[in-house]
Amino acid sequence: GPDSKGVIDFIIKLKKQHFQVICIRGNHEEMMLRGGLDPIAAAGWKRHGGIKTLESFNAASLEEVPDEYFQFMRKLPMYHLLDDYILVHAGINFNVDDPLSDSQSMMWMRPWDVRVNHDWLNGRVILHGHTPVDRNVIEYQVANAADTGLIDLDNGCFRIEEPGKGSLCALDLDTRDLFFCSNLDL
Repeated sequence: GPDSKGVIDFIIKLKKQHFQVICIRGNHEEMMLRGGLDPIAAAGWKRHGGIKTLESFNAASLEEVPDEYFQFMRKLPMYHLLDDYILVHAGINFNVDDPLSDSQSMMWMRPWDVRVNHDWLNGRVILHGHTPVDRNVIEYQVANAADTGLIDLDNGCFRIEEPGKGSLCALDLDTRDLFFCSNLDL
């Protein structure tokens, strides 16, 4: 986005003030990390939001981005376990023996092409984004999370031209209340 650096700076500031902030590594962080090592990967990253990210750092290339930001991204976990939820960027692959070992699926999986293993989840719900869905789909998944085992919270904030999309979505994990905020930047 237009202020990627500012978002990371804000998260780091909150953590230094001892707020509990949980961030998960996703495909864009992974593309930026790979782009710092490989010019071909950097070109792909630039086509998927990297140019705006560089602008937020006032940088012409990834080499000009301070290393502390790469360190921040390298430390991001692929998932986070809570009592009732598994937080992950994209998805969990239940076609492997250890679903939490497939980091590629956690960052890139789209669409959900595997059956959810409810026994393995043991009552937890997978909370993810990465694949923009209509507001109605999010509302359905929240209402039926016990049956579906997953909630996709990505309402495609940048897709304001598509009906049912164009909002930032948040979920209160204790009450399962949904909040939608229309894109204010576009």
